[in-house]
Amino acid sequence: VRGEGGGSVLDLFVSEDLQSWESREVLTFPEGISLFNTSLCKGDGRYILAIEIGGSHEAVGRPFTCVFAESDDLLHFRMLDMMEYSYSRERYTACPCIRFADGFYYMIYLEGAPCHRWLPYIVRSKNLKEFELGLTNPVMWHSDEDKQVLCPERFTPEELDYIEHAVNCNNSDFDLCEYQGKTIITYSWGNQLGKEFLALAEYEGSPEEFLKSFF
Repeated sequence: VRGEGGGSVLDLFVSEDLQSWESREVLTFPEGISLFNTSLCKGDGRYILAIEIGGSHEAVGRPFTCVFAESDDLLHFRMLDMMEYSYSRERYTACPCIRFADGFYYMIYLEGAPCHRWLPYIVRSKNLKEFELGLTNPVMWHSDEDKQVLCPERFTPEELDYIEHAVNCNNSDFDLCEYQGKTIITYSWGNQLGKEFLALAEYEGSPEEFLKSFF
């Protein structure tokens, strides 16, 4: 998202050597739409980009909503009809993480819950129009386990105390990859008011096994 979250333009960064980079404008959105988190996956013969939008536009519904763009070459993107391809205008649905496996697009997103809580849920779809909610949700639930410090020697006593006593009502910004046969998960925990921490989790299996396990 050009600038900070809330802009209306998506830029793509391209490099042939991972040292010199070129910026390209790939998508511009109409007035009334603000852009936030994005996630990209390789699907069935195309690439799919999930985009979190907010604002007053009718495609948003109740902020936030996830919409989709597609690409054949990772350089040129075209939006799918936001009124037809979206999830979901009825509820708070933010921070998409999209993957493709076994004929389905799986999307883990942030669901707003009562009592100032935010939890990652999972859905899947074959066409990005109709979505099936996972049988086991939420994917994660915030707890004191989020506060485990992997390398405490790298922190001061004051920083460790700050982590220990931080308010935690959120597991957001979920992402994953495969490494040495395991699914490595990164996510954010905190108070959803500006005090956030990055955390790590893992699943003993491949991302495809992980995603399919919820259905």
